[in-house]
Formats: sequence, structure tokens, C-alpha cells
Amino acid sequence: MNGLAALLNMQVHYISFSAHADYAQMSTFLKELMPLDIVLVHGEANELMRLTQKLFTEFPDGNTRIMNPKNCESVEKYFTLEKMEKTIGRLAEKTLDVGDSVSGILVKKGFTYQIMAPDDLHVFSQLSTGTVTQRITIPFSGAFGKHISLQWSSEPISDMVSDPIVALVLNISREVPKIVVKEEVDNGKLVISVDDNVAHLDKESGDVESEHDGL
Repeated sequence: MNGLAALLNMQVHYISFSAHADYAQMSTFLKELMPLDIVLVHGEANELMRLTQKLFTEFPDGNTRIMNPKNCESVEKYFTLEKMEKTIGRLAEKTLDVGDSVSGILVKKGFTYQIMAPDDLHVFSQLSTGTVTQRITIPFSGAFGKHISLQWSSEPISDMVSDPIVALVLNISREVPKIVVKEEVDNGKLVISVDDNVAHLDKESGDVESEHDGL
């Protein structure tokens, strides 16, 4: 305290500290990674601008995008991910060649994709397959029940076929004669009315007896 010099038994080194890393440390780190995008945040505006210009000289090829957004300024980044699907169960038992087609059910769970046979769905997942059966009743004057019922398992091809069949039945019902059962007699014949013309129909042979020549 009297102004005399004291012996210092240690060494002092000065280490640059700029936020979290100095330029030399960060530059080495970026050159090892060679990222496609560099976003500079959390720093004084002028210093970050100088750092941005310096990094442009370090990556002159233009393949690296260097951004220095302001506070609350959004930065958009588009990621392209490769999706890989794995076949499991029965589909995985067969070795496929390049160009072969695989038909199955694609199941996505989290970030994994699996292709499996419909019968294996309940084995490798908590799901199960089901069948939707459609049934439609169409008025039809030519049938004794006064209607026709169509039933099919719902799928694209079956639905496509059923539409013209329904249209055909509706068109036929306008053209066929109206048949009404009047009574059933003991000899196995039915007394029917065809467009108000009475006739006798044998249920076994299909023969029709009527005074009307058209029947």
C-alpha cells in the first residue's frame, strides 16, 4: 500500500468473450458443419451486422444462407424429409425385385410408416378391418313383392356396377306390366291380375291361362 511493486507469482491471459463464443470459435465450428442456413440472434445490432458481413466472406459460394433477423421478425425454413415405408408381416415374407408392386394397408404411427396385409392389421396395430354392406330397396311393379332388393359389399368397383343396375331396374319398372296376386287356389295356381287382366298362373310349371290373348 506504500507504492512499492509486489512480485506477481501468476500469469494472466486475456480471452475474448462475445455473447457465447468469439468469432474464431464460431467460424471454426461453422466450417466444420457447413450448414445450409445460419441464423444470427441475441446480440447488438451493429455487431451482428458486422458478423454477418464477415461470414459472407467466409462462405462466398452462396450455398449457405446467412440471416440476421430483427426482434419479432419471422424466419421461414422448408424441410424436405425422406419418408421410408417398411413392409411387415406376410408382405415381408416375399423378396421383391425392383419394379414389383406391393398391395397392402399403409399405417402411420408417429413418424414411422408400415405396409401390411389387411389380415395382419389387428396383429401389428390396435386397428381392425371391416366391411360396409349396402342394401337398397327399389319399387318394382313387375315383382310379386312390389319391390326389388339389391345388396353388395361397398367398394369402388361394386359401387360403380350397382349404379347402372339401379337405373336399369327403375327403367324396366316403367315398361313391364303391373302384376297383382288376387288369390291362391287349391290346385297350386295363383289368380293374378296383369294390367287389370285376370289370369291363372301355375307356380310349378309357370304356365299362364287367360282369356286375354296377350297373356
